[in-house]
Amino acid sequence: NQPLAAASALIQGSVRLLDYDPPEIIEVRDALGLAADQVLRAGDIIRSLRSLVAKGSHKRELQDIGVLLREVGALSMLGMRHPDIRLIYEIPPEPCLAIIDRVQIQQVVFNLTRNAMEAMSDSPVRNLTLGLAADLSGWLTVSVQDTGPGVDPEIVARLFEAFVTTKSDGMGVGLSISRTIVEEHGGKIWSETAPDGGAIFRFTLDPFGGGGDGRRQSNRVAS
Repeated sequence: NQPLAAASALIQGSVRLLDYDPPEIIEVRDALGLAADQVLRAGDIIRSLRSLVAKGSHKRELQDIGVLLREVGALSMLGMRHPDIRLIYEIPPEPCLAIIDRVQIQQVVFNLTRNAMEAMSDSPVRNLTLGLAADLSGWLTVSVQDTGPGVDPEIVARLFEAFVTTKSDGMGVGLSISRTIVEEHGGKIWSETAPDGGAIFRFTLDPFGGGGDGRRQSNRVAS
């Protein structure tokens, strides 16, 4: 966020300089050059994050995803501007286990829940549902559902690309990084329109931690 915020400030300052009579052309040129440098820096940061995730350098351990969802749900509620949000859990009572990097998957869930809460800021009903389901092979599906206005159909196909956002003050990198993390864990992430309106974001997790071996093992379990 820091380089993008700096670039935004420099561009806004340039607009003001152009309104001068006469306009401060030299200062504008220098400011836009600095803004361009900051945007390139932001790109370097994102590439570094993707590279770090792709290398799988973080420690993965067997975790109960239901417990993780409840922890992240409670954390997401802290400091919210709308305390009337109703948090609902649809989680099986039995453990749902997967080999994951706990911090990374927590960040994915946290990003999705905070996005959902912000999407409901003007909604008369504010229900946030964290769901978890397991199939016969052990694959898990996590869902985050809200009662907001839903996702703009014009950007659904590009929603998980870098710098695509539905928020007026958003940077558009959270969902892109979330996709990278989920795919590195052997799963996939997507969005749907909820039957009664709002949006549902789902992602799957390979119980064996992703990669070719994990997928083959889960298929053998199913057989």
